[in-house]
Amino acid sequence: MILNTYIPAVKIVSPFFIAVAKAGLTLTLFLIGAGLSRTVLAVVGLKPLLQGVVLWITISTAALYAVMHLA
Repeated sequence: MILNTYIPAVKIVSPFFIAVAKAGLTLTLFLIGAGLSRTVLAVVGLKPLLQGVVLWITISTAALYAVMHLA
């Protein structure tokens, strides 16, 4: 914040850092809430993790469609 205030060149890249920080915080809070750690993710493996992500995207898309078009 101090660099962004006093050094004009930092203002160009600060939106990128803000977006990365928000994404990292969101991911961290999700993993804490779900009780997941790097060890647990490594033990589970990539296929179940990808299956969960695909399922989450599918359900989210269907729910958004239902809210926007059927409600």
